[in-house]
Amino acid sequence: MSLRGLVLIIVLLVLFEPVAKLISTEKINPVNLVFIDNSASMSVKEKDFNRPETVNTLLSELQGSGLNNVYYLFGERTAVSSSPAFNDPVTDFGGMFSEISSSKQNIASVTIISDGVITQGSESFRGLNKLSVPFYTVLIGDSVRKKDIKVDRITTNDLIYAGVSSPLIVNISASGYSNTDVKVQLFEENSLIGEQPGFITGGALRVRFDYRPTSPGEKKLAARVTPLRDEAYLNNNSMAAYVNVLSGKLKVFIIGGTPSSDISAISNSLTADTNFTVKAAVHIGNGRYIPKDFSIKQLDSANILVLSGFPAGDTPQELINAVITLADKKNTPVLFITGSSTDLIRLRTLMPYLPFEITGLNSGSSEVQGSVNGADVNHPVINNLTESAGWNWSALPPVTQPSFNYKPRAGSAVLLYSSIRNVRTQVPLFSVMRLGSKRSAAFSAENLWRWKLNQPGNNILFDNFMISIIKWLNAADDKKQVKITTTKKIYSSGESVEFVAEAYNQTFEPLSGASIGLEIKDRKGNKINLTLNELENGLYEGSLLEPEASDYTFRGTVTYGNSVIGADSGRFNVGDFSAELIDPGTNPDYMNRLATQTGGRFFYNNDTGGLTELLRQKQNSSVREKTNTEEYDIWASNILLILVIVFLGIEWFLRKREGMI
Repeated sequence: MSLRGLVLIIVLLVLFEPVAKLISTEKINPVNLVFIDNSASMSVKEKDFNRPETVNTLLSELQGSGLNNVYYLFGERTAVSSSPAFNDPVTDFGGMFSEISSSKQNIASVTIISDGVITQGSESFRGLNKLSVPFYTVLIGDSVRKKDIKVDRITTNDLIYAGVSSPLIVNISASGYSNTDVKVQLFEENSLIGEQPGFITGGALRVRFDYRPTSPGEKKLAARVTPLRDEAYLNNNSMAAYVNVLSGKLKVFIIGGTPSSDISAISNSLTADTNFTVKAAVHIGNGRYIPKDFSIKQLDSANILVLSGFPAGDTPQELINAVITLADKKNTPVLFITGSSTDLIRLRTLMPYLPFEITGLNSGSSEVQGSVNGADVNHPVINNLTESAGWNWSALPPVTQPSFNYKPRAGSAVLLYSSIRNVRTQVPLFSVMRLGSKRSAAFSAENLWRWKLNQPGNNILFDNFMISIIKWLNAADDKKQVKITTTKKIYSSGESVEFVAEAYNQTFEPLSGASIGLEIKDRKGNKINLTLNELENGLYEGSLLEPEASDYTFRGTVTYGNSVIGADSGRFNVGDFSAELIDPGTNPDYMNRLATQTGGRFFYNNDTGGLTELLRQKQNSSVREKTNTEEYDIWASNILLILVIVFLGIEWFLRKREGMI
């Protein structure tokens, strides 16, 4: 065949775009995945059973079987290893399931060695049966329920005040004991402050303490039930909790510019709440007050001020100045109630602290009702007192609104508008304002006592409304420039402590680029320094890796450039409570379900003789072949172009030599 013919054949190959296909077969060997529970509950040595010893014996058998096994530890996290330390603070099956689902290996089987008790995450194993991989579960531990008594929960009031008794409930459960006497102790800061006898019936016990803290602040409480004879586990006989103790009951002081029925109505409603102490003083002219022994210095202890018809024309300037000082310097919240005796000119000095401005005075007054502002229906003061919640504002009698010109202040929220004969106006009847760390609320009407006395049936709308207002005014201001917290108060031994911080500038915009340093102290005074790392947008985080068991306090300081922005402090505990040891039993039902629903088999720790043979059979029957196909576009190869050029060049050379050209 001539060279020119070869060139023609190559051109035809290019035109028809031929493809070369190479097929090869690859053998993929199967693996058996073995997961070992590395949590602290696996370290339990029971009277007739040693969990660590049992696990290590089983591992030795598997490792000497000659099977292609890959070993993992799971607990707080999942990692490749065959050397368990049994010290993870939690058991999380979810991480193990994620590892299995995302594996690219040819999995013949999965073996899980565990007590089956999950202390973190979900018990769900939905979707694992779609893998078509059998799970063989080995239960480690005695499946017979042991004799045990444990503290389940400590329950306290949300608001606890120094010097005031509050109920504290300790819930205890027992297994294997009935009609048994026990003793329950209560500790504050590791000092015994109370002891109560108890009698177990029906496997449960509820013990009540009257907790009366002597000083405010964050307190560490612990409840302990004394051990019983033959009790299997002692680590769950106590539980700790932290409570915030406030500096006594909330002190509300009502000041009247003149005598008014509103004062007695409000006082009566607030005293119904045992968390409040209410005092009132009314100026009756010429510097005289009811009660006679009132002095302006008494206002210094007030947490909330209620001003009714204040200031009047003859209100002493000294009293007005004291109110301004409390509102301005101490950020004491104010509830203002406009009255016909309110002196508009003298009120101007208090106007910056009110949620609306009064720009002028018209003659007379109007009888108005309240109409809830739908735009602010979710405000915490009003959200449980709307018509949708069953409260009928239109059923309340009208109140008297002096004909001032009211203008809502920027940043305020109008919760009730004035309504005249069921027609809503744009005049605010009740407004609230939160400006920085200052809070205030105001009614633009008087004769609120009518709402109190004309409540239909059991409708206690007025009482609930007043209590809701006072609680909102007293609410802690969340807007701090610096906020540093731990993710929880009580950590298990071996668990890392996570810190989260927020930093803001003076206008409460997130502060990036700040430096946050923590000084952490244990109960012996040993110090640990930690610097938090910035995440983004004013958020910072850091971890204290596996600190020793102790009570800890911390103080964090935020600096930006050469300026200190602020500081925050707190406390936490490590080791007083272990999620793993509070109930170190077994969960055979869960382990059995996991095996059954995936086509595997459940084993008790004392009957694992057939496990190795099952793994061998699955491994031998799970060899897979993977076919690899590679295609090459012959027509697009550069070699063909080179051949064309070479052949044409050779032909030209031969023709030239023969004198044909």
